[in-house]
Amino acid sequence: MAANVERPAEAMYGSLLLFVSAGLALLVGIASLAEVGEWALLDVFIGILLILSGYIVYQVRHLTAGTVMALVVGLVVTILYVVTETIGVWIVFEGIIPIIAGILGFVARGKSRRMQEMPTDLLGVIKLHERIKVSEIASRFKTTELEIELSVIKLQERGEPIGFDKETREVFYKKQE
Repeated sequence: MAANVERPAEAMYGSLLLFVSAGLALLVGIASLAEVGEWALLDVFIGILLILSGYIVYQVRHLTAGTVMALVVGLVVTILYVVTETIGVWIVFEGIIPIIAGILGFVARGKSRRMQEMPTDLLGVIKLHERIKVSEIASRFKTTELEIELSVIKLQERGEPIGFDKETREVFYKKQE
């Protein structure tokens, strides 16, 4: 993905969940090192993996890797807690929250991909119709009018010959002379 991709809100929420989960895992792991011993290192390791995953999800560049890492860690920890029958509040923080964050990461991935592809697809629709209402384009792309307007601005910044009539709320293609 390009470095200048706008960060979807789902990526920010997912990374926040991962950072909270990682912080709690690290806290529990470090606090219980003296009592539990080597098993506490597992919490520390999980915390480090979740911090790394949260950072990757927040950066959006390698969203798939961060999302898959969050899902795998969450599933492995959840299965481990279920198999060892030590189900408690920590299964939520170390298992279920990373799974939710991973799902949010996949939603953010789809959203950012759609945001990248929309200006190109939008240009094709505008060329085909020459003049079309923003509301009609939004319903075709199953998105909001605001996202269409932002895509039009991106196309104009790239130098594409399109315009926007504020009174009629129409986008039009300026024919080259």
